[in-house]
Amino acid sequence: MGTARSSPQALQPLLGGVHLASAADRHGRSVAEASDDGRQLLAQQALRWTYVVRSRQRWVHDPALREQLEASARDSLAALGVSEEALQALAREPLVVVRMPYRHEALGWEGRVLPWEYLLAAATRGRRRSPTGRPRPLTVIRELQVQLEDQGRWTVRSQPRVSLPSQPRALFVTALPPELRTTWPVDAELAQFRRALPADVVALRVLDYPSLDEFGQVLRDFQPTLLHIAGVDAHQGLRELQRVAGGGRVVQVLGSDAGATPRDWALQALLADRHQRVDGLLLRGSGGRPQLVPAQALARAAAGAARGAEVPVYLTTFNVWNSAARLAPLMVGEGASLAAVGFQDAFDDALAEFMLVQLLQGLFANGFDLPRAFERAWLIVRELPGAVDATGVTLWAGAPVLAPPAAATRRRAVVPRPQPAVQRAAPSVQCQVEPLAELNYAALHNGQPLFRQFVLSCDEPARAAPVDVDVVLDLGTEQVRFQRHVTLQLQREKLTDRIHLPLAADTVRSIREAVQATLRVRVAQGEQVLHDDSYRLRLLPVDQWRDNAHDGRWLPSFVLPRDPAVSRIVQQAQRYNRVLRDDPSAGFEGYQGVPFTALGRGARVDEALLRRVDCQVEAVWAALLHDARLSYINPPPAYSEGRDSQRLRTPSAVQAEGSGTCIDLALLFAACLEFIDIHPVIFLLDGHAMPGWWRHASFRDEYLGLREMSQAGLAEAAADTGADPAQGVPWQAGRASWPEVATWIQERKLVPLEAVKLTQHGGFIEAIEAGIGALGAGNRFESLLDIMAARRALVTPLPLIGGGA
Repeated sequence: MGTARSSPQALQPLLGGVHLASAADRHGRSVAEASDDGRQLLAQQALRWTYVVRSRQRWVHDPALREQLEASARDSLAALGVSEEALQALAREPLVVVRMPYRHEALGWEGRVLPWEYLLAAATRGRRRSPTGRPRPLTVIRELQVQLEDQGRWTVRSQPRVSLPSQPRALFVTALPPELRTTWPVDAELAQFRRALPADVVALRVLDYPSLDEFGQVLRDFQPTLLHIAGVDAHQGLRELQRVAGGGRVVQVLGSDAGATPRDWALQALLADRHQRVDGLLLRGSGGRPQLVPAQALARAAAGAARGAEVPVYLTTFNVWNSAARLAPLMVGEGASLAAVGFQDAFDDALAEFMLVQLLQGLFANGFDLPRAFERAWLIVRELPGAVDATGVTLWAGAPVLAPPAAATRRRAVVPRPQPAVQRAAPSVQCQVEPLAELNYAALHNGQPLFRQFVLSCDEPARAAPVDVDVVLDLGTEQVRFQRHVTLQLQREKLTDRIHLPLAADTVRSIREAVQATLRVRVAQGEQVLHDDSYRLRLLPVDQWRDNAHDGRWLPSFVLPRDPAVSRIVQQAQRYNRVLRDDPSAGFEGYQGVPFTALGRGARVDEALLRRVDCQVEAVWAALLHDARLSYINPPPAYSEGRDSQRLRTPSAVQAEGSGTCIDLALLFAACLEFIDIHPVIFLLDGHAMPGWWRHASFRDEYLGLREMSQAGLAEAAADTGADPAQGVPWQAGRASWPEVATWIQERKLVPLEAVKLTQHGGFIEAIEAGIGALGAGNRFESLLDIMAARRALVTPLPLIGGGA
C-alpha cells in the first residue's frame, strides 16, 4: 500500500470470506466456504493453532515434533480447501497476503485470530527449500477489506486519497500505570523510536499514560502520521498490578462502547472473571485509577478523532503483547488507522523494539512503501539468533497490498521522499542495559541473566570496532566478574543470555538473608566509553523462591532427590510397598513393571499394570504419613520488595522439624518420586501447591507431543487468549493449558495429590480426591511444572550442602 489511493472498489471484488493471495493471484484463493459449516471449521482451526503457537516452547526445539506440526499444518489447510497444487503455488511466492472482510468485531473473528504467519510458513517449509538447504523466506501480510452497509447493500469502504505532509508527525503513547514504571520502563524504547525517525523531517510528541478522552483529543489536535503505543497490554498489566499492589487494588473496566460508564473491580475478582479479561490497554481512569480500555473502545475513540483529521494515521504500531488479534485489526477496521502492526502473544521486548525500528527506517528509506518495509524488517529479524521461531509479528493493512503495476506506479509517484540523514563518519554502537532489581541463587544456578535486557545495536556492524563488556558483582567481601570482547556481526547483538557469573563465590552460596550488592557495568569501544554505571542488586537467600513470571519457573531446582532425608524416607517406604503389592520381593522399579508396548496412544489402559506404579507412590505416602508424622507450619519470613517470595524448606529440614507448608510438602513428595524414577509434577494454584505424578512415562510423552484437545477444551483455552503463553518454557504449562491438563486428569493418566492431607492424617485415596477437588473447575489453576522436562532442559537441583539452606 502506498500513500495515495483512489477508490479501490474496482480492485477489490467484495470478499465473502478469507482468501490467500499472492502477486500471481491478487484476488486470492478462498479458504473455507462463507457458510456456517465453513466458519465453524475455520473457528476450530483458529482455536487449535492459536493454542499450538502459544505452546510453542513445548515443541519448537524438537525437530520430530516440528515435522509433525508441519504435516498437521498442511492437513489443516487442506481441510480449509487449500489444495496441494495451491499450496505449491503459494510456496513459490515470497509474499502471501491473507485477505479477509471486516464488517464488525463479532463477525469473522475466526480468520483474524488464526495465526496465519506460522500456519502458512509451517505448511510450505518443505516446499521452500533453497539450493543451500534453508527454506526461502516467506512474509505474510494481512489485508482487511472493510465493508459498509448502505441501504441493505454491502460495499467496500473507500480509502481516502492520502499524501504525506511535508513534515510527518509521530505520536508516542505509553500505556503504563505508575506502579509498573520500575518494572517495565519505556525510556529506552522511546530513545530507540526517536533515533528511528529523521529528526529534521518528523515532529515527535510523547503522551504519557493518558485517559481515553485525552488520547482522543491529542489524536484530533496533533493529527499524527505515525502512532506508536508502548507499555503493557491489559492482560499483562493486570497481572503485574496484582503482583506489586495486591489483589485488593481497584481498577476500572470500560465497556466496548467508548461512551459506556466504567465499573470498579478489585483486581483479584477481575482476574478471576474470564469474561472481563479482554484484549485492550490500561489507561488512566477517574481518580487516577488504572482503567481497562477494551480494544473495541480504544479503536472507536481513535476513529472518532480521525474523522476530523486532514490526514488519517498512516501506521499504528503496538509494542505490547497480545495485540495482533484485536488491538491492531480493530484500529484498521474501525477507521482509526490505515495500517497497524501487533504481536500475536508474548515477544522479546528488545527484539520487538528492534523490529519496529527497522520497519520505521525502511519506511523513510523507500518512500513509505509499507509492505516492502515490513518484508525487509521481518527478513532482518528472522536472521537474528535471538529471534524465537513460531512467533507472529502481524501487519494489518486497510488497503490493497497487491495492486496492479500501473496503480502501484501512480502511488509511488506522489510520495514525497524525505531526504536521508547524513551518515556519520564512523558507525556508533548503542547500549540498552536494564538490570534486574532482585535475584536469587536458583536463577544464577540455572544460568539465567542478571539483566532484563543487555543489547548492543549498530547500523553498520561490519565497520564497527570491537566492544569490551565488563560486568562486576560486588558483594563487599568478594567480587564476581564477567568480561567479554565482542566483535559485532549483526545489527543487533543480544548479550542478555550470554552474561553469566561464576557460582564459586562463597557469599553467593551462603547468604541466609537478603543482602544488597552492587552491579557495575562498563561498555567501551576502544577509548570511547559507551556505558558506565552502577546499579543496586538485591540478592535473595539460597532457599528463597519468587513465584513470578521470571523466577517461578525455577521451582524444579528446589526438588532435591539427593537430599539425605529422601533416601531415608524411601527406605522406610520399602515395607509398605511390599505389603501393598503383596510381594515380599517387590522394590521401587518405577515404570519398569509396565511394559511400554502395553500402552500407547489410543490403547486401552491396563489398570492392573498401572496399579504397580500407584502402589509405589502410595508406599511413599504411607511412610510419610505413619513414620514422619508431619504437621503444617507457616513459611519462614521472607523479606523482599515483592509479594511473591517464599522461603522453602529442604526435605531434611521438613523431616527434622516434622512440619512444612503446602509447597514444602509438595517438593518433598516430588523429590521422593523422582528418586524412585516416577515422573513427578508440581501443580501451582492460587496460593497453594500440590504434587502429582504421571502414571506412565508414555502418558507424559504423549502430553509433550501436544495432543489435540476437544473443541470445548479449545474454546475454554481461547477464553485466556491474552494470557501468558500457554507454554512459556518447555517444563511449565500456564493457565491457558488448564483444559488440556484437566483432560489428562480425567483420563486418569495424570494424578494430583493433596500433600497437606499428610498433616491431617488423611489416607492416600482421600488425598487424591482432595487434589482433584482443589483443582475443581480450574479457577485456581496457575501452572503445571513437569520436573523431568525441567531436568532435560538442565534445570537441576540446587547444591544445598547438608540438606539445608
